[in-house]
Amino acid sequence: MRLSVIIPVHNVCKTLRECVDSVRMQGYSDMEVILVDDGSTDDSGRLCDIIASTWAQVSVIHKKNGGLSDARNAGLDKARGEYVTFIDSDDMMGKDTIVTLMDIIDRHPDYDMLEYPVCRHYGTNHQQICSFGENEFTDIKEYWNKTKGFSHTYACNKFYKRESFDEIRFPKGFVFEDAWTIPRILEKCSVVATCEKGLYLYTDNPKGITAKASGADLEMLLDAHLTTMDKPWANGNDEFYMHVVNIQMDVFEMTGKPPKLKTRRIWDFKNLNIKLSIKAIILNLLGIRLLCKTNKYLHKVMGTRS
Repeated sequence: MRLSVIIPVHNVCKTLRECVDSVRMQGYSDMEVILVDDGSTDDSGRLCDIIASTWAQVSVIHKKNGGLSDARNAGLDKARGEYVTFIDSDDMMGKDTIVTLMDIIDRHPDYDMLEYPVCRHYGTNHQQICSFGENEFTDIKEYWNKTKGFSHTYACNKFYKRESFDEIRFPKGFVFEDAWTIPRILEKCSVVATCEKGLYLYTDNPKGITAKASGADLEMLLDAHLTTMDKPWANGNDEFYMHVVNIQMDVFEMTGKPPKLKTRRIWDFKNLNIKLSIKAIILNLLGIRLLCKTNKYLHKVMGTRS
């Protein structure tokens, strides 16, 4: 079997059918679809069984609620495909995505990971295509820097060799688990590719972690990036550092905890927008702690967030 599609499911009766239908209409036969019912308390579990009864390529795992990471891991444990991809059950795949990407993989069996475009905020007035060009990378650092990999550590818009997950699983009990996991996957990849074909349709979920993230949740994201920042291939990138500065400022504003991020002087401004450039100048003059305090004060006065 060539491909395993893993779809975690938790209380998503309103979106699950559309999500699964977007996979079913791909017209790709050499795959399995694994629905992981993560302790749903609505009719999602029953709907999974109904779908499986009408589509032979679907199998269902019913398990006690353990969170998104645990559900993905359960799917990985059962997956039989040479390649694996993930879809969140409130999202969808664009037409012909699987056929197109598997054709690319068939022509490039050396690809350990293939990343494809994302439509953010799908179905809203703010939807935006995020793509990464047609590239092949044999150097993780080049991928991380050229595509700004730190800004799209999404698990879902990528096809992986299943063996890349040998000895790697998503951290149970963590939020923003992708930011922990994708850098570890990258370190196991000899060739990472990005393409302009296919499309992952990411919908806004007002009940999702991104929309409802607390200070403690954002601190987990900060910790994930700080861990990655210690890697030789990720260290020294001023744009990545400023990306983490934004997260640190939010964590400080929401928790009041002293900054974990160490102050570093910014020299390269060419890839920073005006807002980040101003923050970088203040950082160079005052350091990270005073930047966080200034940011918190300004937001209190102006009633905005970074």
